[in-house]
Amino acid sequence: MKIVIGIPAVILSIAAAPPAAGELHPFVRSLGDSGAKQELLMDMRDGAETSDTNRRRRQQNADTRLSRPLASGLNYNPPTRLYMKTTRLLKSYGVCLLVLAATAPASPKGAEPPIEGYKNTPILPGTKWHMHDPDRPQPPVVTPGQTFSQSAPAPSDAEVLFDGKDLSKWQNERGQDAPWVVRDGYMETAARQNIRTRGQWADFQLHLEFATPTPPRGNGQGRGNSGVLINNMYEVQVLDSYQSKTYPDGQCAAIYGQSPPLVNASKPPGEWQTYDIIFESPRWNEQKELVKKAVATVLHNGVVVQNHFEILGITDGITREVPLKYAAPHPPEVFIELQYHNSPERFRNIWIRKIGEQ
Repeated sequence: MKIVIGIPAVILSIAAAPPAAGELHPFVRSLGDSGAKQELLMDMRDGAETSDTNRRRRQQNADTRLSRPLASGLNYNPPTRLYMKTTRLLKSYGVCLLVLAATAPASPKGAEPPIEGYKNTPILPGTKWHMHDPDRPQPPVVTPGQTFSQSAPAPSDAEVLFDGKDLSKWQNERGQDAPWVVRDGYMETAARQNIRTRGQWADFQLHLEFATPTPPRGNGQGRGNSGVLINNMYEVQVLDSYQSKTYPDGQCAAIYGQSPPLVNASKPPGEWQTYDIIFESPRWNEQKELVKKAVATVLHNGVVVQNHFEILGITDGITREVPLKYAAPHPPEVFIELQYHNSPERFRNIWIRKIGEQ
């Protein structure tokens, strides 16, 4: 059952649209001959009695009834009378509420909540869609293989960034030791802070594994939200998108605010998932002109979800810079940052390897 109107609304509707003389409001008629109807009528008449005589008469009757010894041995006093009057009113209105709940139309079976998003944002270049457009088609769902690169050992030329033991290769945004928690071979977000690598790399292959919270809480962007932030400028979204919809360029494995994943290859919350990210840094010439955009290829649980995507510019929402544009030139060497976003996200088995020039 779904309640679509509350007690105050019932009272307001009766006051705003009173029935003709001698008639009852349709809501009151719907109660039939129940005791709740009689009590509600009494309460409504209380409000309709305006003469001092009627007020005194009802006051005297109430005082007479309630001045008799109560079961507890206490005689009438004003707070007790007020309490009992309030109780009767609440009982009447409670019955009204139950009736409304029983007669209100239910939501259509299988109906889904509206998809969050925005229509007042810029149009993404080369598309007809706004950034964070809720009307953009949802990526097709693909069930990934049971395993792909879960717990994959690092190649011989890779640098291990997290082996499940310590955070010595990570720091917070102020250069202090990373404050996240390490337990049972994984790290977990904590202290309401992002963490980033102490090292930097230009073009690279990054492997990491993550698990969103279980049981899941929230919807859309409020469900298992984190991210892989490259140089705190370019983001690969981390989100619980398993049977959960949001604006497509913000779901799991999206280049956030720019490119939805080609497919939704998410696993259920609590299961370990993998990202294998191949990233090429942007380049500027000596005149500070952009000559090569950043490029990202992403495999999510072994499925290609971003295929050599040219990043449009800075990700929306993670810096004060204008999104979808490249800011001032930066060196090709960049750090990797993991985002805290009000969710207890877990990460493990993180390693990186440089991609040499051909």
